[in-house]
Amino acid sequence: EEDLFGIDCSWRVVGRVEHWGHVHIRDVLYQAQFHVADMGPNWKLIAMEAFSQSSMNTQTQLAQ
Repeated sequence: EEDLFGIDCSWRVVGRVEHWGHVHIRDVLYQAQFHVADMGPNWKLIAMEAFSQSSMNTQTQLAQ
C-alpha cells in the first residue's frame, strides 16, 4: 500500500497580454489540493483537485 497525503495550496500567477495597441495585466489566484504518494525511491504528484480561480487585479494600459 502507498503512503499518501494531500496538501492544500494556493498560488498567484501574473500574466500580461498585449494586442491592438494596449496591454492587459492580470493577477490570478489559484487554489487546489494536490495528492502526493510515496512511489518507492521518489514522491510523486498523483492527482490534483482544483478549488478556485479568481482574478485579484486587472489593469489595462496603452502599449509602449
